Amino acid sequence: MPKLKALLFASIVGWFLIGCNNADINYNGRQLSMQVDNTAITFNGRLLTQKNINFRTLFLSQKAIQTNEGNIIVYENAKTDINYEFQFTLMRVTQIVFDAARIRLLYTTPKMQIFQLQLVNGRILNVIAQQSESQQIKYMYGMSAKQLDRILKQLQANVRYTPYRNVLKIRNTFNAIQSRWTDWKVHFVPLVVPYQTFRYY
Repeated sequence: MPKLKALLFASIVGWFLIGCNNADINYNGRQLSMQVDNTAITFNGRLLTQKNINFRTLFLSQKAIQTNEGNIIVYENAKTDINYEFQFTLMRVTQIVFDAARIRLLYTTPKMQIFQLQLVNGRILNVIAQQSESQQIKYMYGMSAKQLDRILKQLQANVRYTPYRNVLKIRNTFNAIQSRWTDWKVHFVPLVVPYQTFRYY
């Protein structure tokens, strides 16, 4: 009986900890949404363009969404083949994918991080990155300073740095995609490596 009680207690604690680390980013055709635990934040918007890229070991979907505020936010979903996984931390993958000269981590949870990236052209890009397991990473980026303020406020975030205000606002689909996924990065850096069955994630 004591062992049964201990097992039940451990299961309840494990469930509670997992429940407190829920995070996701998604687009359902009408709303771009992000969720951290019980906090959900949405942006109404319509899909302008969509692009799918097959890197053989990595499958990438990129969607440019025009919000009701007028700017464009990009949603990306990068998922590896079942036999592969991302090699690096979420921050390191982000730095490589966006060719970031500098990266500032504003807010972090076990499964979601909010960054401000300095791109190679010197512009500042607001980026939210989400990773629940080693085989999938989701991004949403291009939020204005006001939109980022709203996100941080709703998350009741204790930010590490004061966010830059002069940030890149994406106004058209021509320059909407700011990430730089390439075959070289995926296969030769490499961002993606064979899946390790016994890796603790």
